[in-house]
Amino acid sequence: MLNKILLRKIKFPLSLRGAKQACPCESRGSNLKGFSLIELMVAVAILSIAIFGIFQAYSVGFMGMADARDRTVATNYAQEAMENIKNMDFEEISSTVLTQIGVTKFWRGVQVDPNVEGSSNLKKVTVNVFWKNRNGKDLNIETSMLVNKIEFTAGAASRILLYVYPYNVILPVNDSAELTAVVKDAKGNTITNWDKAITFTITTGTDLGYLETAGQTVVTKSPNKGYATVNFYSTAAGLHADEKGQVIIKAEVLAVNELGFDTTEIILTWGAVKIALTAAQTSIKTNGNTTITASLQDAGGNAVTNAEAEITFTITGEGTLTAPLTKLTVGGQISIALSASNTPGVATVKASASNLFSDSVDIYVTGPPKSISVEVNPNSIYLNETAEVTVTLKDINGVTASAEELVTIVLSLTGDSIGQGNFNPALILIDIGSSSGNSTFTPTASGHATVQASDSAVKLTAGVFGINIVESLIANHIEVSANPSSIKVLGDLPENNTSTITAVIKSSDGITVVKYNQPITFSTNKGSFSPDFNSVKTLTLVSSAYQNGVAVVHLYSKNETTSGNATITVTSDSITPGSVEVGFYVEADHIDLTSNHSINIFGKEPDTCNILATIKDNAGNTVENYVGTVTFSIFQGSAYGQFVTSGSTIVTVINGQAAIDLRSKCSTGTVVVKATSTLGNGEIISVPNLSIIINEGGTRNLGYVTGSVNLSSNKKDVSFKILTSGGNLRIYNMKTTCGTTSAKLTVIKIDEVIVYSGSANNGEIININPTLLSIGEHKIDFTYSAGVSKENFNILFNADPDCGFLNLINFST
Repeated sequence: MLNKILLRKIKFPLSLRGAKQACPCESRGSNLKGFSLIELMVAVAILSIAIFGIFQAYSVGFMGMADARDRTVATNYAQEAMENIKNMDFEEISSTVLTQIGVTKFWRGVQVDPNVEGSSNLKKVTVNVFWKNRNGKDLNIETSMLVNKIEFTAGAASRILLYVYPYNVILPVNDSAELTAVVKDAKGNTITNWDKAITFTITTGTDLGYLETAGQTVVTKSPNKGYATVNFYSTAAGLHADEKGQVIIKAEVLAVNELGFDTTEIILTWGAVKIALTAAQTSIKTNGNTTITASLQDAGGNAVTNAEAEITFTITGEGTLTAPLTKLTVGGQISIALSASNTPGVATVKASASNLFSDSVDIYVTGPPKSISVEVNPNSIYLNETAEVTVTLKDINGVTASAEELVTIVLSLTGDSIGQGNFNPALILIDIGSSSGNSTFTPTASGHATVQASDSAVKLTAGVFGINIVESLIANHIEVSANPSSIKVLGDLPENNTSTITAVIKSSDGITVVKYNQPITFSTNKGSFSPDFNSVKTLTLVSSAYQNGVAVVHLYSKNETTSGNATITVTSDSITPGSVEVGFYVEADHIDLTSNHSINIFGKEPDTCNILATIKDNAGNTVENYVGTVTFSIFQGSAYGQFVTSGSTIVTVINGQAAIDLRSKCSTGTVVVKATSTLGNGEIISVPNLSIIINEGGTRNLGYVTGSVNLSSNKKDVSFKILTSGGNLRIYNMKTTCGTTSAKLTVIKIDEVIVYSGSANNGEIININPTLLSIGEHKIDFTYSAGVSKENFNILFNADPDCGFLNLINFST
């Protein structure tokens, strides 16, 4: 059956039916012929080229997608940094070195210009992200933005912020960093009326430096407009070149635990911390060339030649840099060539490296001169003075440009000039390759004048500049000053036995006569104008020995043996002479205590006085060069007064003096103040001690007038009016109670001025900004976090924070 089926399926051509079978080779030669070897090789080659093209297209596509992915990731990293910066407090925004982002191939750095256009409330932030592609080529993206400091009325204090200026990396020895702590509300606004002391503490690295004064690791400062500042000084002399020291400093308000604290880190190192960029020429012509050099520097700005860094250069603007853009420093520096474009403008070159602060430099690309700039210095002169006129060629962008041919500048005064004068020379020739020239203007008539500079070929835009000419000054008198005003007799050091005497020639209205040219004579009755001979009591200076109406000589006490006062008199021509006294002291002998007035109790004006301690010798002369501190103490009467300080009563002596304020307390009496000082092994004390009388200061009636709760929808605002009828009164703190114990007192205003901003509990003692209430009516406003009612609302005022509440007002609505 199978054979039958097969026979039916097979059909032969008609030519074969019943014919003789053909030869097999004849069959292959005609219909079944194959490809030759050459044909096969050509076919394979064509196929290979086609397949290679396909794979190459795939490869290029994949590389393009990889590069696009890297650029997207880099952009996201840059955007991430920008968003973080936007959420920062304005004071926290600062430059950061180029550092690797995690374990990725991307590196990111932030450059901050903290003073854009001269404004301290505006910062320019630039973020750079660098990476290498699969071929090892350096790529980067850069993005920038301006951050403006916007100040709002602050809410309740929420946290404390500590930051370092300008950098947190300093040298291990004889270097410093400024730390600033500021109190913020929840939205980041500064509490400008914050008055509670801020404490700075070195928590790590106490052996590497100190705060403010040698040995200090804890400093308490009173804030000014919400800010408190302290300096850290490094003393890590034993730190090796390859070591880094770490100092951690904490800032906190000990009186308010809810604020928490903030810390910052300071690194001490001798190594390279930043890049400094310099240019061989900061101004080049279009299509010109210059060299940019990147040098490694330590925290003090000193060159570091024993370190290596891989510097990456980038450029924006009118120019290109020679490849490669990433170079390894040799001897702490490396250079790269810049080629300017054919368009005038600015080329900005930036250099960055891992763990180093970056730097940038601007190269001005100048075109041919298009205009003339003219300046007159000074722009206001007297008839007997002269001014310098400077003309400068500028290109189309206002950048200084070099002359491409000889330029003749003609100087003249415009026709509307009232002031008159002459130029010497009146024609300024600027040679090829030069860009500026100078002339001297001599006035002949007073009044406003306009100087015009134009080129003789009339190819450039002319420049103009105004100058004001006033009548000549006439010398009238001599002002004399001495620094320091007291010096030590027999002093072996120049800074101890020398006083600088300065004489200034003044007109009748107190203006310095800078063109004065007459001899000036100094005379003294004690000391000498010579460091070697005590007999030089008179010294005359001719005009060539002093400048601009100011004459300076030195008075020496080296050869004097007794204390006393030297009177230095200065004379010249027929003008009124001047004089000054210089005290000659032997050794510090005692402290002289003085006060400006007595004081009153209960904050009655005046309720404070200033106590001045002056270091004196045995003849009563001030010892201005005294180095040390004065410790103030209350010898008697501590119940009547106390010092106004943030904790310490030790005050540094400046120019022989130290001062402290004393405040009255709760009752009348006498406060006796004592002062001591230790220098070397000796101690000096106040002779005699100072007595301050605490007076009653008049009656202290504080009459209640009206009180009402503002029944707004939230019932949070309470307003009272009070009347002081017995005299002025200074309020230091308050305490309020109300029926709603959960309500927080957030703001207190007295006469529309905020004296407290915070979050006080019901019945808590509230320290306000000390506020003087004069006789008359005053309005006090309270704002709460929740609604309060009139019932059981009480308020107590206190005119002294140390006396307890005096119950000057105690009422209920």
